[in-house]
Amino acid sequence: MASSSRTIVDQKDYDLFKNLSSNWWNNPDMKLLRSTCNLFVPYICEKIQESYENKPLHSLRILEVGCAGGFLTEGLAQAGCNVVAIDVNKELIEIAKAHLDLDSSLPKIIYLTESIEEHCIENRQKYDVVLSNFVLEHVDEHDYFIKCCSDCLKPSGLLFISTIAKTFWSWICTIVLLEYILGIVPLGAHDYYKYINASDAECIIRSYGFAIKNTRGIFCNLLNKTSFFVPTNAFAYIIFAARNAE
Repeated sequence: MASSSRTIVDQKDYDLFKNLSSNWWNNPDMKLLRSTCNLFVPYICEKIQESYENKPLHSLRILEVGCAGGFLTEGLAQAGCNVVAIDVNKELIEIAKAHLDLDSSLPKIIYLTESIEEHCIENRQKYDVVLSNFVLEHVDEHDYFIKCCSDCLKPSGLLFISTIAKTFWSWICTIVLLEYILGIVPLGAHDYYKYINASDAECIIRSYGFAIKNTRGIFCNLLNKTSFFVPTNAFAYIIFAARNAE
């Protein structure tokens, strides 16, 4: 494993997810995150196949950055994707591996305990697709995180990043309601100052040679814990971008 002296990992968030790891797949409060992952899988696969002219998904190299316990990872694997999934949290990686072992029908997933800043050192321009699902709002440096993701992509690769918008509406939903009123996630799970609006995230992504192909807003019903696409980016969103061939 390569090492990087620069880290964008927030120790508070690391400890938070470590504490959640043991009950990751059985925790009813994770239903909202699982619903969002289920929403994303067909969207991501559709955009990949459109971009690669229906090339088989298993023939493409896909990297998931910040995979946690493997919700999105397994969904993509079930759809036929060939996935390498990384996370800095050893406990979550072990949970993801253990859950993968329960289903022998799933394609092989490579799980690695590694940060993106470490992974990009020895895996530059290796992947056809890099994706990050609700990780950006947990890292200390948005720009550097996106740079490291882009470094792992081939010259004409695809990037998917989902995160939470920095708006009053998102603050009410993710912090006031999710944490303080409904108690679905632990207090301190979110930091409003790390949220970023879609226009700002798109600007960073463009600076690394990408064209923004599509940005879709997401809304989560906190009562029945379901997620769906909406015509506004005021709550959360997923950005799909394509790197311009060099």
